[in-house]
Amino acid sequence: MGLAFRKERRDRLFHYITAAVVFVACIAYFTMGSNLGFTPIQVEWFRSNPKVAGTYRSVYYVRYIDWFITTPLLLLDLLLTAGMPWPTLLFVIVVDWIMSECRRLN
Repeated sequence: MGLAFRKERRDRLFHYITAAVVFVACIAYFTMGSNLGFTPIQVEWFRSNPKVAGTYRSVYYVRYIDWFITTPLLLLDLLLTAGMPWPTLLFVIVVDWIMSECRRLN
């Protein structure tokens, strides 16, 4: 963020978008590292190995929230750098959101 103030105002957007990606990912990984942001799901096959034995497993839904927020921001940063027009930019972000929903459902 400090480097953004050394740039002209019109060039700061790229620093802000990148900082937002890092900030959201930081919160998501801290949440997963703290054993928060998950839901227990009953296992389908029980195992005898003590490292993986149990009746439930953790599915971290915060990972999908992170993907839903950060991947469009990364695409926005990349496409703005490439100078793509706004309709193309919006189309790519909408397709990315659809893809992240399909990935979540599988």
